[in-house]
Amino acid sequence: MNNKNTFNPFRRLHFYAAWFITPLLLTLTLSGIGYLFYTDVENNMYQKEFFGQSGIKVNQSIDDAIKEISDKYPGYNIEKISMMEEPYNNRVTISNEEGESRYIFLDNNNQIVAAQNAKYTYSNFMRNFHSSLFTGSTFIRYLVELTACWTIFLIVSGTYMTFKKKLLAIKPKQGTNKLKFQKIHAILGLVIAIPLGIVAK
Repeated sequence: MNNKNTFNPFRRLHFYAAWFITPLLLTLTLSGIGYLFYTDVENNMYQKEFFGQSGIKVNQSIDDAIKEISDKYPGYNIEKISMMEEPYNNRVTISNEEGESRYIFLDNNNQIVAAQNAKYTYSNFMRNFHSSLFTGSTFIRYLVELTACWTIFLIVSGTYMTFKKKLLAIKPKQGTNKLKFQKIHAILGLVIAIPLGIVAK
Protein backbone atom coordinates (compact mmCIF):
# COMPACT_ATOMS: atom_id res chain seq x y z
CA MET A 1 0.00 0.00 0.00
CA ASN A 2 1.28 3.45 -0.89
CA ASN A 3 2.59 5.24 2.21
CA LYS A 4 1.35 8.60 0.92
CA ASN A 5 -2.19 7.33 0.42
CA THR A 6 -2.16 5.73 3.87
CA PHE A 7 -1.12 8.73 5.87
CA ASN A 8 -2.18 11.85 3.99
CA PRO A 9 -5.89 11.76 4.98
CA PHE A 10 -5.08 11.21 8.65
CA ARG A 11 -2.17 13.63 8.59
CA ARG A 12 -4.24 16.42 7.04
CA LEU A 13 -7.22 15.90 9.33
CA HIS A 14 -4.89 15.62 12.32
CA PHE A 15 -3.16 18.86 11.35
CA TYR A 16 -6.32 20.89 10.67
CA ALA A 17 -8.09 19.55 13.77
CA ALA A 18 -5.11 20.60 15.91
CA TRP A 19 -5.16 24.15 14.51
CA PHE A 20 -8.92 24.35 14.98
CA ILE A 21 -9.21 23.15 18.57
CA THR A 22 -5.87 24.04 20.19
CA PRO A 23 -6.76 27.63 21.24
CA LEU A 24 -10.08 26.54 22.75
CA LEU A 25 -8.54 23.40 24.23
CA LEU A 26 -5.88 25.46 26.02
CA THR A 27 -8.58 27.79 27.34
CA LEU A 28 -10.68 24.88 28.58
CA THR A 29 -7.64 23.23 30.15
CA LEU A 30 -6.62 26.32 32.11
CA SER A 31 -10.18 27.11 33.23
CA GLY A 32 -10.71 23.45 34.14
CA ILE A 33 -7.58 23.44 36.29
CA GLY A 34 -8.78 26.66 37.93
CA TYR A 35 -12.14 25.11 38.69
CA LEU A 36 -10.59 21.86 39.92
CA PHE A 37 -9.07 23.67 42.91
CA TYR A 38 -12.03 25.95 43.62
CA THR A 39 -12.56 24.54 47.13
CA ASP A 40 -9.07 25.51 48.29
CA VAL A 41 -9.30 28.89 46.57
CA GLU A 42 -12.69 29.76 48.02
CA ASN A 43 -11.73 28.64 51.53
CA ASN A 44 -9.04 31.33 51.42
CA MET A 45 -11.02 33.97 49.55
CA TYR A 46 -14.24 33.74 51.56
CA GLN A 47 -13.12 33.08 55.11
CA LYS A 48 -15.64 35.51 56.57
CA GLU A 49 -18.54 34.07 54.60
CA PHE A 50 -17.62 30.42 55.18
CA PHE A 51 -16.27 30.49 58.72
CA GLY A 52 -17.03 33.92 60.24
CA GLN A 53 -19.46 34.81 63.02
CA SER A 54 -22.03 37.58 63.09
CA GLY A 55 -21.17 38.70 66.61
CA ILE A 56 -24.81 38.25 67.67
CA LYS A 57 -24.96 35.76 70.53
CA VAL A 58 -28.74 35.25 70.40
CA ASN A 59 -29.67 31.92 68.88
CA GLN A 60 -32.63 31.99 66.51
CA SER A 61 -34.41 29.20 64.65
CA ILE A 62 -33.81 28.57 60.98
CA ASP A 63 -37.41 29.66 60.32
CA ASP A 64 -36.73 33.01 61.98
CA ALA A 65 -33.55 33.33 59.92
CA ILE A 66 -35.50 32.68 56.72
CA LYS A 67 -38.04 35.35 57.70
CA GLU A 68 -35.22 37.81 58.41
CA ILE A 69 -33.69 37.11 55.00
CA SER A 70 -37.08 37.57 53.27
CA ASP A 71 -37.55 40.91 55.03
CA LYS A 72 -34.02 42.06 54.24
CA TYR A 73 -34.16 41.04 50.57
CA PRO A 74 -37.64 41.86 49.26
CA GLY A 75 -38.36 40.49 45.80
CA TYR A 76 -36.18 37.46 46.37
CA ASN A 77 -37.47 33.93 46.90
CA ILE A 78 -35.83 31.20 48.95
CA GLU A 79 -34.44 28.63 46.52
CA LYS A 80 -32.35 26.32 48.67
CA ILE A 81 -31.11 25.90 52.23
CA SER A 82 -27.74 24.16 52.42
CA MET A 83 -26.89 22.71 55.83
CA MET A 84 -23.11 22.54 55.69
CA GLU A 85 -20.75 20.38 57.72
CA GLU A 86 -18.56 21.90 60.41
CA PRO A 87 -16.75 24.27 60.36
CA TYR A 88 -18.65 25.82 57.43
CA ASN A 89 -21.54 28.24 57.90
CA ASN A 90 -24.92 27.22 56.54
CA ARG A 91 -25.96 28.83 53.26
CA VAL A 92 -29.31 30.04 51.97
CA THR A 93 -29.70 30.59 48.21
CA ILE A 94 -32.19 33.24 47.12
CA SER A 95 -33.15 34.52 43.67
CA ASN A 96 -35.46 37.06 42.05
CA GLU A 97 -37.52 37.14 38.86
CA GLU A 98 -34.62 38.68 36.92
CA GLY A 99 -32.58 35.54 37.53
CA GLU A 100 -30.17 37.14 40.01
CA SER A 101 -29.05 34.85 42.81
CA ARG A 102 -27.43 35.52 46.16
CA TYR A 103 -25.91 33.35 48.84
CA ILE A 104 -26.72 34.27 52.43
CA PHE A 105 -24.49 32.74 55.11
CA LEU A 106 -25.70 31.92 58.61
CA ASP A 107 -23.48 31.26 61.61
CA ASN A 108 -24.10 28.62 64.29
CA ASN A 109 -26.73 30.91 65.87
CA ASN A 110 -28.52 31.19 62.50
CA GLN A 111 -27.62 34.88 62.34
CA ILE A 112 -26.70 36.49 59.01
CA VAL A 113 -22.94 36.73 58.54
CA ALA A 114 -22.56 37.92 54.94
CA ALA A 115 -24.07 37.78 51.45
CA GLN A 116 -22.60 37.06 48.03
CA ASN A 117 -23.72 37.68 44.47
CA ALA A 118 -23.71 34.08 43.23
CA LYS A 119 -22.74 35.08 39.69
CA TYR A 120 -19.38 36.48 40.79
CA THR A 121 -18.22 33.78 43.18
CA TYR A 122 -15.00 32.10 42.11
CA SER A 123 -16.55 28.67 41.46
CA ASN A 124 -19.46 30.00 39.38
CA PHE A 125 -17.13 32.39 37.54
CA MET A 126 -14.81 29.55 36.54
CA ARG A 127 -17.72 27.23 35.72
CA ASN A 128 -19.30 29.78 33.37
CA PHE A 129 -15.94 30.49 31.77
CA HIS A 130 -15.25 26.79 31.27
CA SER A 131 -18.67 25.87 29.90
CA SER A 132 -19.56 28.83 27.67
CA LEU A 133 -16.76 31.45 27.88
CA PHE A 134 -19.20 33.76 29.76
CA THR A 135 -21.50 33.97 26.74
CA GLY A 136 -24.20 31.57 27.87
CA SER A 137 -24.50 30.76 24.17
CA THR A 138 -25.75 27.33 23.16
CA PHE A 139 -23.45 27.51 20.13
CA ILE A 140 -20.39 27.96 22.37
CA ARG A 141 -21.50 25.02 24.52
CA TYR A 142 -21.77 22.88 21.37
CA LEU A 143 -18.33 24.13 20.33
CA VAL A 144 -16.92 23.00 23.69
CA GLU A 145 -18.42 19.53 23.18
CA LEU A 146 -17.09 19.48 19.61
CA THR A 147 -13.62 20.25 20.95
CA ALA A 148 -13.82 17.20 23.19
CA CYS A 149 -14.79 15.03 20.20
CA TRP A 150 -11.96 16.32 18.03
CA THR A 151 -9.50 15.83 20.91
CA ILE A 152 -10.42 12.14 20.86
CA PHE A 153 -9.83 12.13 17.09
CA LEU A 154 -6.41 13.73 17.57
CA ILE A 155 -5.44 11.05 20.07
CA VAL A 156 -6.72 8.15 17.94
CA SER A 157 -5.29 9.39 14.64
CA GLY A 158 -1.97 10.37 16.22
CA THR A 159 -1.62 6.98 17.94
CA TYR A 160 -2.49 5.18 14.70
CA MET A 161 0.11 7.08 12.69
CA THR A 162 2.74 6.62 15.42
CA PHE A 163 2.54 2.83 15.39
CA LYS A 164 1.76 2.48 11.68
CA LYS A 165 4.87 4.43 10.77
CA LYS A 166 6.87 2.80 13.62
CA LEU A 167 8.09 6.20 14.79
CA LEU A 168 9.01 4.89 18.23
CA ALA A 169 11.45 2.42 16.64
CA ILE A 170 13.47 5.16 14.95
CA LYS A 171 16.90 5.46 16.55
CA PRO A 172 18.49 8.89 17.12
CA LYS A 173 21.09 8.40 14.36
CA GLN A 174 18.61 7.02 11.86
CA GLY A 175 16.24 8.85 9.54
CA THR A 176 15.96 12.48 8.58
CA ASN A 177 15.48 15.43 10.90
CA LYS A 178 11.83 15.40 9.85
CA LEU A 179 11.39 11.85 11.12
CA LYS A 180 13.18 12.70 14.36
CA PHE A 181 10.83 15.64 14.87
CA GLN A 182 7.87 13.37 14.19
CA LYS A 183 9.18 10.92 16.79
CA ILE A 184 9.42 13.68 19.41
CA HIS A 185 5.93 14.82 18.48
CA ALA A 186 4.63 11.25 18.75
CA ILE A 187 6.22 10.69 22.17
CA LEU A 188 4.78 13.95 23.53
CA GLY A 189 1.39 13.03 22.10
CA LEU A 190 1.42 9.62 23.77
CA VAL A 191 2.53 11.12 27.08
CA ILE A 192 -0.49 13.41 26.95
CA ALA A 193 -2.85 10.76 25.59
CA ILE A 194 -2.23 8.16 28.33
CA PRO A 195 -3.46 10.29 31.30
CA LEU A 196 -6.33 11.62 29.17
CA GLY A 197 -7.39 8.05 28.45
CA ILE A 198 -7.25 7.18 32.15
CA VAL A 199 -9.32 10.24 33.09
CA ALA A 200 -11.86 9.49 30.36
CA LYS A 201 -12.47 6.04 31.85
